[in-house]
Amino acid sequence: LLTLRKQTDKALKLLAANPRHPSSQVKRIQGAHEVWEARVTLAYWMTFNWRANLITLRRVGTHDILKKETK
Repeated sequence: LLTLRKQTDKALKLLAANPRHPSSQVKRIQGAHEVWEARVTLAYWMTFNWRANLITLRRVGTHDILKKETK
């Protein structure tokens, strides 16, 4: 769990520095208002809101979390 937290912190820093970095694979979640997704590791993703210069982390988990964001 601690490793996942560190990887998430690293992914958030990369996202803030360069949202178009290919390893982040950032994209808007279809059907969800202003919710985005990005890769944390090969197995884990994060969802977040993104307004101006503020990134608000919503969830971190396996790719299945993305299905829950659209409901």
